[in-house]
Amino acid sequence: MLAERDFTDLPDRSLSIEMLVDQLLRDHASDTRQMTVLNYRLSDRTGSTASGPVTIEDTASEPQGVDVLVAPNLDLDEAQPTTPICFEINGQQLTLPLNASLVIGRVSAQPDDSCPDVALNAFRAAEQGVSRQHLRITRKGEIVYVSDLGSTNGTCLNGRPLPRNRYRIVNSGDELQLGALKLIVKF
Repeated sequence: MLAERDFTDLPDRSLSIEMLVDQLLRDHASDTRQMTVLNYRLSDRTGSTASGPVTIEDTASEPQGVDVLVAPNLDLDEAQPTTPICFEINGQQLTLPLNASLVIGRVSAQPDDSCPDVALNAFRAAEQGVSRQHLRITRKGEIVYVSDLGSTNGTCLNGRPLPRNRYRIVNSGDELQLGALKLIVKF
C-alpha cells in the first residue's frame, strides 16, 4: 500500500499516481530481469479510482498475460491534447483528431448504425475483421491508453491479445492489430 507521504513526496507534481505505479512496476520487472504478470486496479479506500493513496489488489480473474493491466482514473477534464497520434497502415499515415478519447472502427452500410470517431474503411477494415466500434484510445496527460471494446475479432498489442474493456498503456512505435489489420502507433 502506498502511504500519503509517497504521494506527497512525488518529485514532479505533474505525475499522476497511475504513472508512478506504472513506472515502479516496470522498474521492478526490469530489476528482476523477468516478465512479471500483474493484474491490478488502482483505487482509493472507498473503492473509486482517484488520485492519492492507492491499494494494488490482485484481480486475477483475467487470463494471464505478460503486460500490466491498468484501470486509470480517466476523468477527461484535462486540457486538449496538443501532440497528434498517427497510425501507419500499409505505409500510409493516418493522423487522428486531437481528442482526449476516440473510438476506432469502421462505418457499416446500415444507416442507423453508430459511427466511430475514426473509420478505417479506406484500409479494407471490413475485410480485415475490424468491428464497427473496435477500440478506444484515451489520453491522460502524456500517457496513451487503448481498450478493446468487445470487438468480434479482438485486438492485439505487440502481438499479445488485449482483454476486453481493460486499458493498456501504448507507447509510440507499438503495433496494434485490429482483427487482421496491423498498424503502428506514433506520437
